[in-house]
Amino acid sequence: MVEVAPCGIVALGPEGQIEYINHTLLDWLGRSRDQLLGKFCLSDIFNRAGFLYFQTHLLPMLRLNEGFQEASLPLRTLGGVERQTLVAGRQVDAVGRAVLIFCAADERAGVQKELAHIRETAKTRLTWLDQIERMANIGAWSVDLMTGETTWSDQVFAIHDLPVGQPPTLEVALSFYPIGVPRETVETFIGKAAKTGRSFQFETTICTEKCEKKVRSSGGVEWEKGKIRRLVGIFEDITEESKATEKLWRAAHIDALSGLANRTWFQERLAEQVTDAQGRSGSFHLLLLDIDSFKEINDAYGHSVGDAVIRITSERICAIFGQDAIIGRFGGDEFAVVPNTTFPSKDIHFSVERLATELRGAIVLAGVELNVGISIGITRFPQDATTQEGLVKCAEMALLHAKRMKKGGTAVFDWHIRSAADQRRAAIERVRNAAAAGQIVAHYQPRIDLATGEICGYEALARILEPGGEASGPSSWGSALHDPICARLIDQHVLRAVVADWPKLFDRLQAAKTVQLGRIGINTSEHSLKYSDFVAGFLDQLLRGDIPTSAIEIEVLETVLVSEGNPLLGKKLAQLRQEGVSVALDDFGTGFASLMHLRDLPVDRIKLDQSFVRDLDGDVRNRPIVRATVELGHALGMKIVAEGIERQSAHNFLQLIGCDEGQGFLFGRPAAMR
Repeated sequence: MVEVAPCGIVALGPEGQIEYINHTLLDWLGRSRDQLLGKFCLSDIFNRAGFLYFQTHLLPMLRLNEGFQEASLPLRTLGGVERQTLVAGRQVDAVGRAVLIFCAADERAGVQKELAHIRETAKTRLTWLDQIERMANIGAWSVDLMTGETTWSDQVFAIHDLPVGQPPTLEVALSFYPIGVPRETVETFIGKAAKTGRSFQFETTICTEKCEKKVRSSGGVEWEKGKIRRLVGIFEDITEESKATEKLWRAAHIDALSGLANRTWFQERLAEQVTDAQGRSGSFHLLLLDIDSFKEINDAYGHSVGDAVIRITSERICAIFGQDAIIGRFGGDEFAVVPNTTFPSKDIHFSVERLATELRGAIVLAGVELNVGISIGITRFPQDATTQEGLVKCAEMALLHAKRMKKGGTAVFDWHIRSAADQRRAAIERVRNAAAAGQIVAHYQPRIDLATGEICGYEALARILEPGGEASGPSSWGSALHDPICARLIDQHVLRAVVADWPKLFDRLQAAKTVQLGRIGINTSEHSLKYSDFVAGFLDQLLRGDIPTSAIEIEVLETVLVSEGNPLLGKKLAQLRQEGVSVALDDFGTGFASLMHLRDLPVDRIKLDQSFVRDLDGDVRNRPIVRATVELGHALGMKIVAEGIERQSAHNFLQLIGCDEGQGFLFGRPAAMR
């Protein structure tokens, strides 16, 4: 409707450029829209006298009074013919945009009617603009640099929590910005714009009577007679947007439970640290820390207690290494720290010891007293690695070494650790490949009744068939047993081998002149026992092989059974005993079993570690230990098996003190079931 109105319409931008011109006026002028849009060409529309009158009288009225009523101005067409018109103008916003309406003098009555409609339309659109301002929380403002006078739209008042009225002075407006960085930011941008005429945008904080808000302002300048006269811009309340952005940022960078950097952000900051250190030829340390037996804490006491342990550990790490350190949660129970580069190495080791000591102190949660241990691996840049990935790998190797040596320990990466890690990787690969190729088999070592000299059972020992046909034992690949997957694979394959060999084993056990059928000992790792379906799966295998449960004995390391972090393992072994499977405590004497443990554990046999048996003649202290163990086991109703019997003298001594069974090279080496 506006395009073909009976009057000409021009919309001018803040600096006087033509932003819109309707078809009617283009037809009067004999021009195309492309010739005029975006140009400062009012002099081409009016004749010389008309343009001078517009510049000296009408334009100041438009700026100062926000408009003018009808004025007679002739238009100059492309052919030089002048057309008499009545022109009215109005400024439509705070930044200086204006609308000019031209009516043919001889069509005044019709034009006035149409003009009323156009004014109503403009009013409606201004109403829409006000609504949009409120909905978007955006307002407009201007500052006259000569007079200091400010102009605010209604929404700028609303953002400042002020009633609409007389805008405050520039000085008062600046007082909403807190002294310091916020106010300095605004003054800097405004000052540069006033001097250079460049556009600006900034984000900062204002403090109203009600609250603190995050705001964004952008704008530019308005020129007059070749000089910068005004600053004009928009003002936006971005408080909610800022909160949403911060929330998204925290979700992407911060671990919600600990409040520390998550793994991704820590890796990014570590990479920056490496780049910075390379640039200044500097050095720093990377620490990986792991909470010992954290999974068992979760299993035993619930995830709420486990979460509290994570939070407390995070707080103590931050308290010790300070705000200048880069600290992150690297995994479920693993943390990473890059101490401040000014930390001397001796101070780092002191802080590590202090942290370990504080965590060992009892933590009381939900009425439960926990002694939390932490293992730590330390590596150095650039001595150990010169890349972020390399540093993390070195720290992981050091941490793994610390956990294997002793839970709650600390290890500093060196070439010995690297060599051990390489060997472990090779062993893991060997075991996994052997499992895939079906090369894990069982060799059987006889167990002898020391009173009769007859075979009373066998221990099934894992072996890997090598390409040449020989079988290798744990001395070649034993480091892979620390890997949960490898440990479970070996347990599974040995059990399957026993099931497959059962007919031959049964024949041998029957051939032995024993009152009862002997037992086959099967070593079972902690990693297998932890699986919820272990008991059902184990019994199912025996059922498939038609093996009576009374013919099987599970051998479990002492360190597994007495661990406070594995309270459920004892329950699983008790379930197996109820089904007829006996349980042997393997390598007794190398762990931490106490008299209370021996009394309460679900154990039928104690297998005395070979380190006590092999040196019965060499170390006189071993004999009283072995004798006392035999007597104690018998008193508790358990049978005693001595491992590592290689000499007749050891055999004789064990017979003399009443040891029940023996196992070792003296009676036979492990061999395949032929």
